[in-house]
Amino acid sequence: MTFKARESLSEQIAGHLAAQIIRGDMLAGDRIQELRVAGELEVSRGSVREALLILERRHLIDILPRRGAVVKEMSESQVRGLYELVQVLLGLVIRKAIKNVREDDLDPIIALIHELQVAASDRDLERFFDLSFQFLEHAYPFARNGFVEDVLTDLHPALQRTYFMALHLDNDEMKECLSFFKALVETIFRRDVRSALEIIREFAEHQSELVQESITRARQIEAAWGAKCTEMLGGTDLGVTYWAECDAQSGMHMVNMDYIITELLDPESGEIIPWKKGAEGEMIYTAIGRQASPVVRFRSGDYIEVIDTECTLSLIHI
Repeated sequence: MTFKARESLSEQIAGHLAAQIIRGDMLAGDRIQELRVAGELEVSRGSVREALLILERRHLIDILPRRGAVVKEMSESQVRGLYELVQVLLGLVIRKAIKNVREDDLDPIIALIHELQVAASDRDLERFFDLSFQFLEHAYPFARNGFVEDVLTDLHPALQRTYFMALHLDNDEMKECLSFFKALVETIFRRDVRSALEIIREFAEHQSELVQESITRARQIEAAWGAKCTEMLGGTDLGVTYWAECDAQSGMHMVNMDYIITELLDPESGEIIPWKKGAEGEMIYTAIGRQASPVVRFRSGDYIEVIDTECTLSLIHI
């Protein structure tokens, strides 16, 4: 019988903060204040301090003299180094799997492949993201090496951060990832080490380059214009700009409320969803600034989540 202790309070706090960093709710360079976190979560500062040390070990934050904890920057070299290391370690795991596992050992992996297929078909990015790392966690024990498992587990949050970014950068990335998982399992069944290592190398290089290019592009734009890159969404059919980020870059704000009525729709029931934290639905727009050809409750096809309803600009952000 294997005993697995429940997560400590510090681990739970670390997981809570890690999720915000991985999903971009906290950005590179953001300071994490012990006192604020302790107050929000109603825990001691000592527990928060231990959680920050866990996050530092997992490559999500830096703890700096006189500044405290800040979200770690992601540079091209760091992304490249991360994927190079994961490629080596995952290659070791798969080599051991090909050598040692029986076909029935792969039943949970096969079940996850089916779930990944469904999530990809439904364009359920969050579900696909979670299942991807369940797949990896099921594979790690095949290494039969506790040190390898520990290193990969500690690398998980950093890899989740880049993986989440990659899924949002390219609409076809879910297909790429699904093809990778399927091909990997096929090589295990065929006991084909050479093909497995080549598949891992190609995928690691592909995703590494995708994330690196995004980082480089943002830096080049910022250097050329001497300004921070922020996102906006708009179109002349309704009112030029609808949504835009503020300097905090913690979500998109509605910036054209004098010209557009924006509502959140449940696409299944057709009911309007109240604006509140955590609400999810499809954006619908009514243009009130047009003088001809009215646009009333236009269904955009854009599905969003309300991150919060307050910020320094007192605007809803998504």
